[in-house]
Amino acid sequence: MKRSILHIGVENTASTYLQQTFSDSRDALRDAGVLYPHTPGTTNHIKLAAFAMDDARGDEIRMMAGIRSSEDAVALRMGFLSALRLEASESGCETMLFSNEHCASRLLHDQEVRRLKDMLTPLAETITVIVYLRRQDEAVLSMYSTALRSGSSRPLSFPAPHVIEWKLDYQKLLDRWAAVFGRQNIVVRLFDGPHKGSILEDFVIAASLPGKISWSEPETRLNMRLDARQAEYLRMLNAYFPEFQAEHISARRGDLSQVVSQVEGSSTPLALPPGMAEEILERMRASNRAVALDYFGRELPGDPLFGEVDIPPANGPYTMTFEEFAKMTAEVWAVKNQQQRYLLRRLREGQKKNER
Repeated sequence: MKRSILHIGVENTASTYLQQTFSDSRDALRDAGVLYPHTPGTTNHIKLAAFAMDDARGDEIRMMAGIRSSEDAVALRMGFLSALRLEASESGCETMLFSNEHCASRLLHDQEVRRLKDMLTPLAETITVIVYLRRQDEAVLSMYSTALRSGSSRPLSFPAPHVIEWKLDYQKLLDRWAAVFGRQNIVVRLFDGPHKGSILEDFVIAASLPGKISWSEPETRLNMRLDARQAEYLRMLNAYFPEFQAEHISARRGDLSQVVSQVEGSSTPLALPPGMAEEILERMRASNRAVALDYFGRELPGDPLFGEVDIPPANGPYTMTFEEFAKMTAEVWAVKNQQQRYLLRRLREGQKKNER
């Protein structure tokens, strides 16, 4: 192949929407000479990060990829690479498109990024890395919402030092990737930047994809941020419904996060505590300035990278009464019951068709 395009997130920058669009548009992409491979993952290419991580590390992404030990990682990585090379060679495409936001958040060391590069280099002549950056105070809120969806029961608090270093310091992130892939091969975009909502169109430009692709986009918004009421309810339940048990995805939890997110929201948005947004942005100011100058050749008023900052009103911790908890439990039950009735009706309709 002539080139590979590697979209690495960051997390909470519409990656789920883009990946679902790429997955649903596989045939259209192939017609345009672009392969969105199945081997790294049907929708989200989580195996890229899982197999690039150091073998001694434990992570839920690796568990989702079937890796339970360092011995598993070595054997499964070899099979993965063979299957990926075969899929690429049989595709007849000139461009290969990859997307996994965990590449930015999980590959924390130079050797892990280099391992990913070594995995992808035999597939194409060039590799272009595309990364979307989100203003850090907004990123913290979305990370908290995502953590709750993934089973966390921790309350919202100021980001720990390792979170600031590995997820919010964009200068360090970009330096790590540029050191391995080359500064000239890194394309940086701002989430909620000039495209203002049409991130697919912006991605097409950033990746230099063919302009005439018949995209199949999701009909509903994906992975929407929880509001304050939904977030606190899910946080309280997560203590009893963890996502993983004994290194396996918990069947007992089911689609709890999805059902809670479908319950009618409150008028109280999820927000940071007073002063937290300002402190986060002040801590990241030097990093943001370096990225602004290095990748955009300019420094904006307000935040050097993202410009004038309009911080949403702050909120204190959301307090849920027993009565409100019971009311929301009834709403969750109603949503789940409605889903089951719908599936049962579809099943009966299918059985009737088969009997004819």
